[in-house]
Amino acid sequence: MLRSRVCRTSPAYGFGWLIGEIHDQPLYVHTGDNPGYMFLQRHRPSAEARVILLTNDETTDIYTPAMQLLEAAVSSCRVAGQARKSTRTYL
Repeated sequence: MLRSRVCRTSPAYGFGWLIGEIHDQPLYVHTGDNPGYMFLQRHRPSAEARVILLTNDETTDIYTPAMQLLEAAVSSCRVAGQARKSTRTYL
């Protein structure tokens, strides 16, 4: 669950980014939308993992898959025993 690093009851906000923690590690989230479109970016610098999702359907749930992809990326780094630098996966 996303927790704020500043206030434990709600995520902090800084220059358009939600700033919180997940599994006691920093997590940065930025969202955006216009009618018919959605954008979500989640970045976990401690694991060198970032997920960016774009959709042209504003009714699509992009939050759940974004978290699943981020957790999968972090888990794969843990299994390898080290952070993989300059590794990119595009779907």
